Amino acid sequence: MLPKEERLQKKQDFDRVFKLKCSVATSIIVAYVSIQPVKVELKKTKTAFIVGKKVHKLSTQRNRTKRQIREAYRIIRQDYPELV
Repeated sequence: MLPKEERLQKKQDFDRVFKLKCSVATSIIVAYVSIQPVKVELKKTKTAFIVGKKVHKLSTQRNRTKRQIREAYRIIRQDYPELV
């Protein structure tokens, strides 16, 4: 699990990211990126992973997918901090 200070948690933060509509998409994943930090005083990247019902109907499968994505992100962040 990501540290609390690196997670998007508030509805306002999610709304701000979706409102910018800056996204990168592939055939299996869409990433919304906020160009500006959520809070200017924070230097850390904040992330959140959402898996919709179109991907998996069962919540257990969606939660498993989110855990796998978070783990992959954590490994990439450790090995290549300049990318994040």
